[in-house]
Order: sequence, then structure tokens, then C-alpha cells
Amino acid sequence: MSALVSIIVPVYNAEKLLKRAVECFLAQTYKNIEVLLIDDGSVDGSAEIGRGYAKKDSRVRVFSQENRGAAEARNTGIGLAAGEYFYFPDADDELRRDAVEKLVGAMNVETDLVICGYDWIDSKGGVVSEKTYEAAEFAGEYIRTHYDEFSERELPYGIYGAMWNKLYRADIIRKNSVTVPNLRRSEDEIFNMEYLTHVRSVRFIGDVLYKYYISDIGGNSRKYMTDYLDTAIRFKNCQLDIIKKWGGDNEKALERICSQFAVRIDFYIRMIVCGSGGPFEKHRRIKEAARIFNRELPERKFRPDFLKYKLLLGGRAWSLYFVHIVKELKLRRG
Repeated sequence: MSALVSIIVPVYNAEKLLKRAVECFLAQTYKNIEVLLIDDGSVDGSAEIGRGYAKKDSRVRVFSQENRGAAEARNTGIGLAAGEYFYFPDADDELRRDAVEKLVGAMNVETDLVICGYDWIDSKGGVVSEKTYEAAEFAGEYIRTHYDEFSERELPYGIYGAMWNKLYRADIIRKNSVTVPNLRRSEDEIFNMEYLTHVRSVRFIGDVLYKYYISDIGGNSRKYMTDYLDTAIRFKNCQLDIIKKWGGDNEKALERICSQFAVRIDFYIRMIVCGSGGPFEKHRRIKEAARIFNRELPERKFRPDFLKYKLLLGGRAWSLYFVHIVKELKLRRG
């Protein structure tokens, strides 16, 4: 008999798109699945929609909990799932009808993680970008000692933080108590890094199997900014802890962590510049962000050669402010 695949889906106020997602799951050509819909305190009709599918198809199960975030919803699903493999799509996305079949088919005796390509889709249904991989397989030990080659989406074999384009072995997650950390952002990437600690081999396949619909961060920037700096610091520290646990010479990976941390602080500063408040208040907040960056920078010997990184190192808040003002003006002029 084919292996059972647990499809674990955090659901929060997703009534407008949940039907599309569940229909994709139930239409899979690979039939031995269970769909666990973890209702994370929704106040719309999401739970009712899920229960409606559960009445029609025994493979669907719905569990409700108080709102604790997507990370805790996925952890709840991990604790309840019975499958040999775990798959973690989002409740507002789509996957190809043969996605699960392709992912399971790529698993072999030594493979512990399968990764597929995906499309980023805008609100009008257009493809913003497509990520594809040349079929390949890498030893887990190689990835852990050369993580700089896999840590960013733009790289040929960038693993990327998402969980929705990957198939995991459930026994690795259970045996090693791998859970999704409760960060507001980037928790998926930490989960993947923790999982990579234990894998023997990772397989990339050439198929593009997932459609990820881009959400409008700009339309909800105040909520997105909540605890942003704290989350960026915690994310960076989680990365460092795992890298250290892997051991070996990971200087290039450390350099990337420094650069990524700078990019996150720079994004935060851009949001400050674009947000409400006068220039002196924005200057104060930017100065504080630069101070935090310098306090939390994990390694001083890495100094990427781009202007804003140098300005951050120098704590030059007014310069950072005007660099972003000029950039925004250029963007508005097209």
C-alpha cells in the first residue's frame, strides 16, 4: 500500500479561498492522503467550510484552537498527523493535481527531503516569477557545510524558507522533535534549517508544482511592523545557533546571515521612511535601528560592499533617511 501523506494546513479567516485549496487537495492523483485543517481561531466561516468537506470526505479532518498563529497551527497538525510524509501548503494557494504524486515519487531510501519549483502569482492571477530547479540530489552533510550555496531563493538550488514546496519525512520530525518556532516571520526557514540538521539527502525536482499567491504587505504595514526588529534579531540568532550546531567552517554562511540581517534592517528603515510621522521622529527611529544593528551584528569582519550597509555600520541615520527618500522618489517617477 502507498504511504500516507498528511497535508497540514493552518487556516485563519480564509473562507474566500479555502474551497479552492481543499478542492486542490482532494483532486490529487495521489489518493492516500489525510487533510488536516487547523482552524486557528477564525472568526469567519472557515471552520464551517472545513467541516462541510469533512462530512463529504473522510480524508478531511478539522481541528479548532484559539488564535496562536500559523506556526502553532502547524505544530498542532504535526502532533495530530498520522502520515509517513508531511506536506505543508497554505490555505490560500494552489498545487498541481499531480503534486503529491510527484513529490512522493521522488522519495527514495536515502532521500529525506524533496523540493519542487513554484510560481509566485499576483492578485490578478499573473505569474510574477517562477522558481525552477535542475533535477539534482545533494548529501545533507554537503548542504550543512556549504549552506551559503542553498540559503537564498535566487541561488540555483536555493532552498528558500517556505514549507509549501517541500515533502518531509514524518519520522525525522517526530524523532527529533522538530517544531515550527513561534516567530512572526521567517519561522519556516528556521524549521527547514532544523530539519536539515538530520537529513541524509535532499532531492530537487524539475517540476513546478505549487502556485503561491502574494499577499499585500504594504496594505497592512502597521501590523507587519509589529515586533519587526525583535523578530529579525530572534531569526538571526536562531540561524546562528543552528549553524554552530552543524559545526565545520561556515564562514560564507555566516557572511550571508550578516548580509540578510542588514537587508532586514534596511527594509525596516524603508517602512519607517514610507510611514507616518515627521522627519525628526523618523530620524530618531532610524538611529535606533542602526544602533540595534550594530549591537546585534553577529560578525564584524564581514563588510559587504554596498552603501547602506556601510551607513548602518557608521550609524549615519540622516544619510540612511535621505538615501531612502531619493529611492522612493525615483520609484514614484517610474
